[in-house]
Amino acid sequence: MYNKDLNTLNALIDSSISEAYNNINNNLLSDTRFFLDHMEIIKHQRDILENLYSYVSQLSSTPPQAHIISAFIHKIGYSDFDIETGNLLLDELNRLMLSMKNQPLPIDRVEFENRAILFLCLILYYIFNSIILFAIFIIFILSNKKLLYYFLLV
Repeated sequence: MYNKDLNTLNALIDSSISEAYNNINNNLLSDTRFFLDHMEIIKHQRDILENLYSYVSQLSSTPPQAHIISAFIHKIGYSDFDIETGNLLLDELNRLMLSMKNQPLPIDRVEFENRAILFLCLILYYIFNSIILFAIFIIFILSNKKLLYYFLLV
């Protein structure tokens, strides 16, 4: 199921980039460079999602922490992203990571390996959310030319 979703995402990204290159010299679409840069950000996010899928596929059991992380992932999926929401999610992710560090130690090797995979997934989600916040910030800066000039002068 998820492989199909990732393949669909890859096809959409490729067709969007191809369409942008087809229109690169169209003066009415002068934001093509910005769009292509944005697509690069989306490709980085896609890579993270593919890595997450790969890691989660390696889980041999479901430790209790997996349910907490699953609820957090669900929350990310249904959040409208703006800078404030992104920062709140990063704060929540930091609390979640601290909480996992303070959990009792695993009782066997299998639990250790599964919890290590989950912790790696949390780190990837941190990167994923940071990329989203960066993209939102760039979009905000580029849409507000006065603010852009201020950053360029500072």
